[in-house]
Amino acid sequence: MTPNFHIFYLVLKLGTPNTEGKMLDFKDPILKENIIDSVMKFNYEFNYKKIKIESICSKEIKLYLKIEIHELQIGNKTFSARDISFFSKRLQDDHEWRRFTREKNKLLVASIFNEVTETKLSYFETMDTIPTEELNDEDITISTMSDLEAVTALQALISISNIGSEESKKIKKNALEKIKKLLGNIIN
Repeated sequence: MTPNFHIFYLVLKLGTPNTEGKMLDFKDPILKENIIDSVMKFNYEFNYKKIKIESICSKEIKLYLKIEIHELQIGNKTFSARDISFFSKRLQDDHEWRRFTREKNKLLVASIFNEVTETKLSYFETMDTIPTEELNDEDITISTMSDLEAVTALQALISISNIGSEESKKIKKNALEKIKKLLGNIIN
């Protein structure tokens, strides 16, 4: 069975923001962290769909969605922003973003949902899931972990740093380097 790939460019915004939602800035470090976490959970959950963030703007999330379809599934398959509903549900359920909308089950809408050409496939393949510019040091939030939990988490990160996809390994090693740099700056 030969896989068939479809890549879509989406621009997402809040569908029916309430008063609090209208004042949101997705570039806020906590909201940006929520978005990144939800993308990572989406990508972990599905082996045939993958989201990569192009950018996070004040009122929009720009991303690419790649969907793999096998020959037996092709038929009359149509695609829509519903293909990323798991991402939206992670924001709603895991990060309580439902407080930003007037409609309980309609958090995000796609103001743009376009299938892109095959030339974008190579661009998509070279993109990081999370652009480096979206992973700034000032985005790091204060943790509520105990010292023991932090040491355990660091040990776990070290032990799994060489497991997973190349991109996953890169993210883990980058996190380890940031931790080492931070510790080195404090100790020296």
